Amino acid sequence: MKKTLIIFFASLGIIFSSCKFGMFPLAFTDQNVEDRVHSITRLDDSHLPSGTNGLSKYSFLIVTDLHIGADRYTHDDEAFFRWFENQLNSDDASRRPQFIINLGDSSDSGREAEFKEYVEWTKKVKELARNGKDRINDFKIYSVIGNHDIYNNGQDYYLTYMYPHFYSYCFDFANDPSTQGFEFFFLDSANGSLGRHQLNDLERKLKANSKPKIILTHCPVYSDGVLLVSFHDSLECAKILTLVAENNAKLMLEGHAHRNSSYDYGSMYEEVTSSYANNNTINLITIDETTGTCSTDRMKF
Repeated sequence: MKKTLIIFFASLGIIFSSCKFGMFPLAFTDQNVEDRVHSITRLDDSHLPSGTNGLSKYSFLIVTDLHIGADRYTHDDEAFFRWFENQLNSDDASRRPQFIINLGDSSDSGREAEFKEYVEWTKKVKELARNGKDRINDFKIYSVIGNHDIYNNGQDYYLTYMYPHFYSYCFDFANDPSTQGFEFFFLDSANGSLGRHQLNDLERKLKANSKPKIILTHCPVYSDGVLLVSFHDSLECAKILTLVAENNAKLMLEGHAHRNSSYDYGSMYEEVTSSYANNNTINLITIDETTGTCSTDRMKF
């Protein structure tokens, strides 16, 4: 019996010491998603992307799992800044990023200093965007909360430092005002679940219009069915996938797994982006508002 217990706890230690999972979903905070989110906040126009180039075909950038503060990773920020500057000055205007979405785990341990360092990273990104071909003076960097962001009760720091300062939110955006654009949903999955309040409000909001939609979470809803890097409840997972597929979602974008993967559901697909911190990986998403379609390019910097 004693030997069995030793093996059991040793196995847990190996699993949860992994850079991919941390102590997820064990006690890293006394707060869960039901405490943080009672509804999905709809952002006003001041929070929308600048839409500087006005094209019906445009791109935005996905970064995830920066894990700032983790000395087990080599953070090559300078390489990213060089890549980003080049992309901002692409001859193809539709490939120049109009905004960035960060899919979570910006902080490694939920400490305030890590969030402050992230703010410094965003300042450099915005400076580059101001000097790029599109001259975007109010370049937006949206954030999604990850499980590492709530370690050591870091959720309050997240709310303070991470734009747009909401755990769960959505907005409608058309880069070309003559199109209907897309609806974006940024969801709190930091505890490996949306929780009943957020899920119920997501259902209401998804059914409210027929626009094409993009769903953004930190934890993959499916991720090839690997429990440790996906939603814990298979029934919740099935409900979410059915719900978004039936309401014109075109793309689900996720992080957390530290590996690239993609799942095609026919009318939409799920794209998991590998880690910025240890894989130097990002995703360039190109939207065609005229056709209501999306494409993904995985890139290294």
